[in-house]
Amino acid sequence: MWAEVSMDVAEFLVNLGRWEEVQKEYENIFKTMPDYFYAHFRYALLLEKQGRIDESLSHYLEVLKNENKVEEEVLDSAVRGIENLIHKYDLELDEKIEEFIKKYQEIY
Repeated sequence: MWAEVSMDVAEFLVNLGRWEEVQKEYENIFKTMPDYFYAHFRYALLLEKQGRIDESLSHYLEVLKNENKVEEEVLDSAVRGIENLIHKYDLELDEKIEEFIKKYQEIY
């Protein structure tokens, strides 16, 4: 799938410090494949590595908002990513998000 190749290219570009090109790669994926939520998960990981925590969280949340369209593995990874951000950066989240995470943990 071209989107996965594009994400791999983006990760390579991160290593070269070419962040603007990384953003363009992901913007293209989001525009072309709006329901490919794995891209939001991968982008959230890259944003966190760049210290862009709020942006990272917003992409994890994009996965959660679309839970009915997302593969279980991707949803699980996004929940774990949010939990990691909460603990690592001592974040306080919206009550609705915290409820979702607790509900998700009980089910899985």
